[in-house]
Amino acid sequence: MMNNITGASRLPAFGLIFATLICCSLTTLVSADTDAHHRDYDSAIHIALNSKMRIIEEMIKVRAGTVAHYDFVQFEHIELVRHAQALAFPPAATSATDKELIKVQADALLAQAQDLEWVIADYIRAFAQVRSATSNTLDILHHLPGQTKPSLSASLEAEIEKLIASQYNNDWNNIDQTFDALIASNIDTTSIKELEFQRQQLKQNLPKLEPLIQKVALSETNEIALRIRSIFDRQA
Repeated sequence: MMNNITGASRLPAFGLIFATLICCSLTTLVSADTDAHHRDYDSAIHIALNSKMRIIEEMIKVRAGTVAHYDFVQFEHIELVRHAQALAFPPAATSATDKELIKVQADALLAQAQDLEWVIADYIRAFAQVRSATSNTLDILHHLPGQTKPSLSASLEAEIEKLIASQYNNDWNNIDQTFDALIASNIDTTSIKELEFQRQQLKQNLPKLEPLIQKVALSETNEIALRIRSIFDRQA
């Protein structure tokens, strides 16, 4: 009889210990989850702060010819949009007032990021036209029928090569004048039309490249991300 009573009296004590262990485990899990959200949010701010610089770097790489596609420019822009959306949801421990302040800034950041989509699309379109026009001009020059002044063809080829080597920053006036000289010489009508078309593509799109990069540079994504950082750091 005594053994039964003793065994029974131990059950509530064991249950209490078990319940305590469960509560401690749940508290640890909640704390770990909160810490993870805090770290992830901090990382999202860091990415947003550096997105503009990375987008510009990828735009310059495209222009320099170090990458043959536009995937990285688009990827960096998508990353900015994704993290701007995530920043609207700060950790649960953030005060209600600060959550509202952060939401306003995160919405502003997302609007800036979405506006950049059109700038980047215009840049990609303009550069694709420029790269196509330079390649097509060189191809036309290599297949020109008999010329009375082959030196003019060679001069235009040299100007186009210099343009490419300068990462499309070379003086347009020299190129335009060389186009003029060759077109005014004794070449066939079909070649003249083809060269005129390529010249127009260059003339329309070359001047767009640098201003579009500057539009990205002038966006306020960094300033807004810094404001989010300032509010978020108050929670630390």
